Amino acid sequence: MKNLYYLLLFVMISTQTEAQINLTKADLDGSYLNTTRTTYGFGDSLTVNLGTASSSPQSFDFSSISKGIPENRDTSVFDYLPSTGQWKADSFSGSNACAVATQTGSFGPYEFTLSVYLYFSTENDGAYALGGAIRQQITPAPPPPFSPDSTTYSYFRPKSLQVPLPLTLGTQRTAVDTLYNFDNTTEVSTRTYDANGYGSVTFPDGRTLQSIRIVDDRVELIYQDGVFQSRTRTRHIHFVGQDFTSLRFDVDTSYTSGSTLADAYEFETQGTPTGVQDLSAHPPESFSLAQNYPNPFNPMTVIRYQLPVTSYVILKVYDVLGQEVATLVERELSPGDHEVSFDAGKLSSGIYMYRLVAGSFSKSMKLMVVK
Repeated sequence: MKNLYYLLLFVMISTQTEAQINLTKADLDGSYLNTTRTTYGFGDSLTVNLGTASSSPQSFDFSSISKGIPENRDTSVFDYLPSTGQWKADSFSGSNACAVATQTGSFGPYEFTLSVYLYFSTENDGAYALGGAIRQQITPAPPPPFSPDSTTYSYFRPKSLQVPLPLTLGTQRTAVDTLYNFDNTTEVSTRTYDANGYGSVTFPDGRTLQSIRIVDDRVELIYQDGVFQSRTRTRHIHFVGQDFTSLRFDVDTSYTSGSTLADAYEFETQGTPTGVQDLSAHPPESFSLAQNYPNPFNPMTVIRYQLPVTSYVILKVYDVLGQEVATLVERELSPGDHEVSFDAGKLSSGIYMYRLVAGSFSKSMKLMVVK
């Protein structure tokens, strides 16, 4: 009987230990490099249970939190790439990763491309931000003094800790970051990380991952021309999954555990270039097809649509002659808001049509590929 007791105790301890996760530099690089990641920001508040500091596993279900439709949310999409060969990479010594976001537009005969490059260094003890650059490109070449290709703004910073590594239950780090802005303001922030919990988390996209619970405290001092201006303090509760999917809640600085009113929250997930995702917990009232975003684009864009009932969905892309160039969806889908990414890397520049057929509903819209 005594041997059986110790055997059961060993199994319980082993099971609890195995439920914990230990995220390293290799995990971070594997989850970010050569991927697209999307961040959805929510400015509305909600009451939510964020658990407590504990060495025992906890369970969280945030599936009822909709990612929302990007037209109504603060959404950012970045491609995470090796820094070698990226715009101004030589200016950021030690960087090995670069997050790139691009927007396009037009004015008269000119096409504009604005690209943001954020440089990072991923090391065994953490991921650090090094700075960034903004690149503006114009075609055809504009008359002087405008440049067809220029850096509109670059900023540099001492290594700023973004994610402590290895990240596991018990990880604690304090880091001081100083950012010198071009308007002669200086931001000095002290950031404390405390990974004090873990467990099973169901994220807003419905995936359940073993995750770390992190309390992130920040104190920020602002100086203008060397003169102190203000002091702010914030507290965030992060849940970071095995693939670095993350959900962050902004809470009161006195919060410690249990249910609380979160002032805002932010969800970041790895993009799926050909995947379809449910975006809402509540079915819409009617069928709809939204304009793709971004548009024009090169080479990736996202098409969103709504289904009020379960439907067999066909979503295809055609050229101006009516010839099919891509099938994006062809299967039965449940009610809700959906999205699918379209990669036009193999298509030439021009105008194309995308058409959604769902039950008796059909609608076509234009999209533009610019290379």
